[in-house]
Amino acid sequence: QSDTQVFHFQDNYESGLKFLCKQIIQLIPKIYDTQRVIKIQAEDGTDLEIEIDPGARLAYLQEIGHRQEVVRRIFNPALGRYDIAADVGPAYTSKRQETLDALTLILTQAPGLVGVIGDLLFKNMEFEDAIEAAQRLRRMVPPEALGIGPSPREQALQQQVAGLGAQLTKQMEIAGKDKIKLIGKDQMRDIDVYKAETDRMKALADMLPMDQSGIEQLVQQLVDQSLKTSLEPILKENLGTGGDGAEAALSQQPAGAGEPPMPGARRAPDGNWYLADPTRTGKYLRIGPLAQSRATPLREQ
Repeated sequence: QSDTQVFHFQDNYESGLKFLCKQIIQLIPKIYDTQRVIKIQAEDGTDLEIEIDPGARLAYLQEIGHRQEVVRRIFNPALGRYDIAADVGPAYTSKRQETLDALTLILTQAPGLVGVIGDLLFKNMEFEDAIEAAQRLRRMVPPEALGIGPSPREQALQQQVAGLGAQLTKQMEIAGKDKIKLIGKDQMRDIDVYKAETDRMKALADMLPMDQSGIEQLVQQLVDQSLKTSLEPILKENLGTGGDGAEAALSQQPAGAGEPPMPGARRAPDGNWYLADPTRTGKYLRIGPLAQSRATPLREQ
């Protein structure tokens, strides 16, 4: 009730203040009628220099330097229309002080917001290292609060993409291991075939007959059986892909090479006779002179 009784005092004060400010606005072009440079205070409390130029073509003009900084401000008070806005509340010397009081009150009631808007509080303070403190605290502000980081939906999508990538990598590793296993099985199968033939030949070698006719028959039998078994496609494939040049060398037999001392023997350019080694891919066994001399009479008989 006491407020309503004296309300007309406050209302008249506000009306008089508005009328006074309007008169000041009308007097400014008449007082500042010559070109000059003055210092003013902005709403945030910072001091600025502005050039008053009644002959300027625009009401307000800024000149930007090569460092993207404002180097000149020109103001013509004779151009434009201006008004005032009165606000009831505590009297502040600047907007900076008003902002400082508001932020102090907010952070006092909600301390958890210090990591979000604490840099604004230091920015509006006037001690020596206030700007440095504000910059350091701003580096700790979460990117989401500054609007430069991914949104929660984008973060969820990134996690989903990362999970799919991990699953794809795992499946590729499993597929690679399975492929290696299959290749290993095929190679082991070839090795088993070679090993079986080698073991059989070694076992038969221990029971070789002493006469030359028996040796010739046994060698011929081993060669024929090796070519008729599953070893034949493996030998053909390996001989076809061999890179040592042995097959090409043996194929170039000199003219008048004569009858081979053993079935399947081939003469090389060096004049020696060779037999294919069934236990080694692309390798040949040289037939010694003694074996040739023993095998030749048997063939003539």
